[in-house]
Amino acid sequence: MSSMQAADDVRPVAGVVGGAVARPPSGEMQSVEGSRTLLRGLLTKYSSTKAMPSSAKVVVLDTELSVRHAFWAIYDNGLNCAIAWDAKRRAYVGMLTYTDFMEVLRFLYRKAQADGVGAHGAGAVTAAIAAGLDEHQVKSWQTMRGGQARPDGLISVRPDATLMDCVHLLQSQQVHRIPVIDPANNAVLCTVTYWRMLRYLTRKMKKNRIFDGLLSCTIAQLGLASRKPLVTVLTDATVIAVLDLLSEHRISSIPVVDEEGKLVNMYARTDVQYMALTQSYNMDMPVTEALQHKVVPVYRCRADTDTLGVVLDVMASGSVRRLVCVDEAEVVRGIVALSDIFRLITGGGGRERDLQPEPEPFA
Repeated sequence: MSSMQAADDVRPVAGVVGGAVARPPSGEMQSVEGSRTLLRGLLTKYSSTKAMPSSAKVVVLDTELSVRHAFWAIYDNGLNCAIAWDAKRRAYVGMLTYTDFMEVLRFLYRKAQADGVGAHGAGAVTAAIAAGLDEHQVKSWQTMRGGQARPDGLISVRPDATLMDCVHLLQSQQVHRIPVIDPANNAVLCTVTYWRMLRYLTRKMKKNRIFDGLLSCTIAQLGLASRKPLVTVLTDATVIAVLDLLSEHRISSIPVVDEEGKLVNMYARTDVQYMALTQSYNMDMPVTEALQHKVVPVYRCRADTDTLGVVLDVMASGSVRRLVCVDEAEVVRGIVALSDIFRLITGGGGRERDLQPEPEPFA
């Protein structure tokens, strides 16, 4: 793993790609399957409190708050989400994330164009979006996107839920975080995420040599970077075009590449936070310009030489949610995300009865 940061803010993990992908020998495959079984056992044995940090911040926002102030509160507290609280119902009604902010921006942009604001220039559209963020409250977002409130409120788990319960819920609902709520006092204790569970599992694996076979397998051997179709954008793509692709394909990030397909940067859903920072909502600017304020580096790996152990080290130690797989010419070939790691462990995408989830408000 290189400790040096590239000039374009893309951090490499050493490795080379070439030739056909080789499956591990049969003995190693048995070791891999045995490791997966042990990991599933750990997830089933331990409760969600194992993924609970020693110190954490949880933000709860009233649904009467304006959308702009809500997302500024999330950004200002250094978080990726907040719990929505309906004071009239005296209940948690959803999770507010940067995905919602992205969808709000898309909605307001389309509305401004439909209202003919675009004829007055990009500045007029930006002003209309800013006004819409102040006009709309958190509670109105569900109406704005034409959805219906979930009858059972916020998707959550109890403190005694197992880590496997959390994984199944994350997978089946296609969300990235689940709040842990104590039914005794209705207090939100923390949010369980793939990353927090991965840190716990990584510590366990590093302490036991039985996992060495799994950790020594390359990304290609485990099929972790085989996501199809791979969605990328060129450096001159507009922000609105990127947000549309993120929403259409239900993905959390898109590699930004040059005309040869080489990695330049990465635009993630959470990067809309920089619009909250700058209070600039120009959706027609090039994506590279929108990423000028990004301080989080992009990590890359080589699928045929970098092992699962290397990838886990990077993810667990640096709050890294994904790595971009490139070949020897630096052309993007895939993405390894936290959700891919847990699909490898569990062997699928959640319980069969949960394959058609009802969308969660604000999630």
